[in-house]
Amino acid sequence: MSKQTLNAGFTLIELIIVIVVIGVLAVTAAPKFFDFGTAARTNAVKSMSGTLTEASKHIDAALQLPNRVIYVNGSPWLDVNGDGIIEADATSDQENPRNNVSRDIKLIKNDVGQLGPDN
Repeated sequence: MSKQTLNAGFTLIELIIVIVVIGVLAVTAAPKFFDFGTAARTNAVKSMSGTLTEASKHIDAALQLPNRVIYVNGSPWLDVNGDGIIEADATSDQENPRNNVSRDIKLIKNDVGQLGPDN
């Protein structure tokens, strides 16, 4: 009687190829099912909204303090640190406001005549 061996199952190479194909399919299909970008953008906007709300509250509170609004050449400024000196940039960089080094805030009047920050 001859000895027969049964070759049932898959080889290691075949298993690795199947795993690689499944991995490639998962990487390409996952972003369509899980949209993490929208959640990240939404959370960033919520965070910025909270930051702007708090900044607005601080400006409103500082406006209520006496002698904090100083007029320079007819323009109202909020003296943020209360030293009586308006520290303003000679030029305002509207394209990139983070380049501005002013410590005090230029104010303008809104529709009802209240002073607020010049955005």
